[in-house]
Amino acid sequence: MNEEIKARIAAINSGIVPEGYKKTKIGIVPEEWEISPLVKYIVEYTEKSSKNNQYPVLTSSRKGIFLQSDYYNKQVASEDNTGYNVVPFGYFTYRHMSDDEIFRFNINNIVEKGIVSTLYPVFTTENLDNNWLLNTLNYGTSFQKYALIQKQGGSRTYMYLEKLKKLNLAFPPLPEQQKIAEILSTQDKLIELQEKKIEQLKELKKAYLQKMFPKKGSKYPEIRFKGFTEAWEQRKLGECVTITSGEAPSKFKHGSVNYVKVDDLNYAYKTVVDTQNKVSDNPSMSKVKVGSVIFPKRGAAILTNKVRILGVESYMDTNMMALTATSLDSDFLYVLISKEGLYKIADTSTIPQINNKHIEPYEVIVPTLDEQKRIGELFAHLDTLITLHQRKLDEEKQKKKSLMQLLLTGKVRVKL
Repeated sequence: MNEEIKARIAAINSGIVPEGYKKTKIGIVPEEWEISPLVKYIVEYTEKSSKNNQYPVLTSSRKGIFLQSDYYNKQVASEDNTGYNVVPFGYFTYRHMSDDEIFRFNINNIVEKGIVSTLYPVFTTENLDNNWLLNTLNYGTSFQKYALIQKQGGSRTYMYLEKLKKLNLAFPPLPEQQKIAEILSTQDKLIELQEKKIEQLKELKKAYLQKMFPKKGSKYPEIRFKGFTEAWEQRKLGECVTITSGEAPSKFKHGSVNYVKVDDLNYAYKTVVDTQNKVSDNPSMSKVKVGSVIFPKRGAAILTNKVRILGVESYMDTNMMALTATSLDSDFLYVLISKEGLYKIADTSTIPQINNKHIEPYEVIVPTLDEQKRIGELFAHLDTLITLHQRKLDEEKQKKKSLMQLLLTGKVRVKL
């Protein structure tokens, strides 16, 4: 980005109108861009299905439009979908109510005609690039601000099509819309490629988990490293680990040492090295050792199997538990607990919870320490690859976010 563009962005961000731009009721935009309500460019489509299952039922989700039978592995629409809204190929739809002011617009790019519930308005466009509009509605600041002011009491925001038509947008000339859409589409493909790489690695890991651990009732896995032939040994988990529970936050003052809470597990694929909350050292409290396997000890997070490894010596909240390997390889222990699933170990009869009495007698089957290390190294390598690709994915998503902030506002112009 050259100095001229940087200066222009800084000026617009400060409310100064650069040469070639104009100040409008929705912000500073290029002079050639037209400020208009959306009604000028969109047309409602009102065809209804005339009989049950006339067309395939679609699901419009945060990730796009899918056949409902594929998305849920079954059809969840009402038994009689007569009167559903028809969505032709290339047409838009969205759910007209939201619990969080976030609406997700999608284009039917999968079937010639599909149907959606009447909660999903359908419309087409005239003299607009559909992908430009899709990005503008899903990610543009003008629509986000407009959606926010529609909430008038209650827990939901409603965006009926008549309201959407009143939304004022800054419309670039059609060739510029097309070029912006092309750039963002290229970035979407890079994001999709990264997502596929991650999914392939996760599938590979899943396959190895199934093959490299004995099936129920057996002591021999289907696939092994060369040189290992011994039967795996059944042991009580409590004999292989040291169990540690967390300490209440009231026992600490604010400081610079990690204090792991359940929410921190959401921000790490495998290894927790940083936390949102920091505390000062308390000599009367023991820190949890690096390499310990950590997880929630109560609540719904148990059912989602949030198992992580501690990457930095830390303190933990009372809702957390740690297992430190004593006679197991640490990486193998992480794989073992992840594969077993916290929900199998926990008491899930009421509120899910895991205590020492659940860990200590829980029976696991393990190989020799040398084989554990080989297995742990393999899965650690796969996890490292997944983490690297996840970082790349995050970078590509951030790049798209930056591109949208610059291109959809006109702060940076495209070359036609």
